[in-house]
Amino acid sequence: MKKILLALLTGALVLCGCNNTTTDETDANESGITEETPAETEAVPEITFVTYEEFGAVGDGVTNDYEAIRAAHRHANDNNLPVRAKDDAVYYIGEAEDSISVKTSTDWGNAHFIIDDKGLENIYADIFRVESMVRPYSIELTSLTKDQTNIGITLESDCMLYLMDSNTKRYTNRDSEGEIRKYSYQQDAIYVYADGTIHPKTTIDWDYEQFTEITAYPIPDETLYLTGGYFTTLEPDEAYDGQIRRGILIIRSNTVVDGLVHTLVEGEVPAHCSGFLRVESCANVEINNTQLTARRFRGQDSGNDSDEFRFESCCNLTVNNMQQLNDITDTGLWGVTVSNWTKNVSFDNCTLNRIDAHQSLTNLTVTNCNLGYTGINVVGGGTLYVENCTSTRPHMVSFRSDYGGIWDGDVIIKNCTLIPTVWVDYDTIPWTGIEIIGSSSTETNDWGFESIFTRSVTIEGLHIENPENITDINVFSSPSSNYHSESAFRRWRKAGGEIKYPYIMPTTVSVSGISVANTEKNGEFVLRISPNEYMFFEQNDTQFYIDGVLQEN
Repeated sequence: MKKILLALLTGALVLCGCNNTTTDETDANESGITEETPAETEAVPEITFVTYEEFGAVGDGVTNDYEAIRAAHRHANDNNLPVRAKDDAVYYIGEAEDSISVKTSTDWGNAHFIIDDKGLENIYADIFRVESMVRPYSIELTSLTKDQTNIGITLESDCMLYLMDSNTKRYTNRDSEGEIRKYSYQQDAIYVYADGTIHPKTTIDWDYEQFTEITAYPIPDETLYLTGGYFTTLEPDEAYDGQIRRGILIIRSNTVVDGLVHTLVEGEVPAHCSGFLRVESCANVEINNTQLTARRFRGQDSGNDSDEFRFESCCNLTVNNMQQLNDITDTGLWGVTVSNWTKNVSFDNCTLNRIDAHQSLTNLTVTNCNLGYTGINVVGGGTLYVENCTSTRPHMVSFRSDYGGIWDGDVIIKNCTLIPTVWVDYDTIPWTGIEIIGSSSTETNDWGFESIFTRSVTIEGLHIENPENITDINVFSSPSSNYHSESAFRRWRKAGGEIKYPYIMPTTVSVSGISVANTEKNGEFVLRISPNEYMFFEQNDTQFYIDGVLQEN
């Protein structure tokens, strides 16, 4: 909608100012003709944007403005115009039959949005669905192999390519009887240039002899911006069957979110939410200067997890200055972030209780972050780079044991601080050891991939604070819960234990610059590779260096 009124008013003021000449100034012109100033001859720029009020939004915090907001964005999408909210407005959004499609840049500024999740009939309509003008399309390929660098065909433009083979299962989790409890289909999200070359940090993780889906999501040339906005969710007072999806879904590549704030008003029952802010099926997304709120457990079982920021099947995601509004050490809160099947993700200058990957996160960089009780808890591969971060979890990095407990790649930790205060009661637990990297799984379960307990580990500078009785530092926890030594391994085997899917241990582990608080009280600490040295040195041949010196096994 063209805002010509403001333009006309501006032009009138300019013209009034230009004609305010004195008689002396006029007489000074020998020809008697007043010269035009540049302001009179230049065209006045026209400010063009769409507002919610022009389509009937009230903004009083009571009237349901859903239809007006939806109509405004529909008009903006059809005419390729940006949208601007009114700064002092409070837009109430109750029941919504469908998502509001956002295809143009939107400035929410200081406007407030109340999203009422009480008494809903449809819990699956994202309030805002940020999507591209260009539709995805299917392509055909016969096969692809792990780490292949070019898909062998050209594309119409750069694309995020989603691959799936639903005939192959990964991350298979079995019960004690060997029955599969949960699994995922094999899939990849990769960034492919128009000439078919694959972005080097979004490599193919699996071999594909067949495909059940290949979808190309074109990368738009222009960047779409979502700026500002204060969002408050009113949690429900009744339980819903399913995960609520009443937030902001981004499925458009080249999108920047900046300055968004989300808070909660807790309801009478535990919320079961699939992320207020979600990024899916796209690439090159930035989330900047956001403030989010972790959801509370309040008695729900582990199947009713609630996420605040979820990213899935996407690549090249950058998160800068994301701050959690509630306590990052509160163990009664769900993890504020969660991901699946993502590649080339970075977090910088964030304060969060968790950076998490359920399945297959490839290449993760975490810098200048303050991490809470769950910390970095991931499964995947590539390079895991952590620098200048603080963690209150008992481990600086953990690999999720419920998804195989692996990292098929290199781990680099530099100049970090570990304050392992959460989950540890020093008054009642005789706890004397620190484990920098935590993980365990089982060598009797077929997860659908090799059990790789990292390829290499480099730790350069780590300070450990708080524990008063620390004497031992271990780079790793024990990979196996069945045995910790040669004698225990023999007893386990004699009792019927069998290694069907052996761990692949790191070839090299290098540690330097470790410092510990209270050494003057507890004495010098002992640095070991693991409480289970047998798996590293006897079953495998890991090279362990401390301050550049190879250790004797």
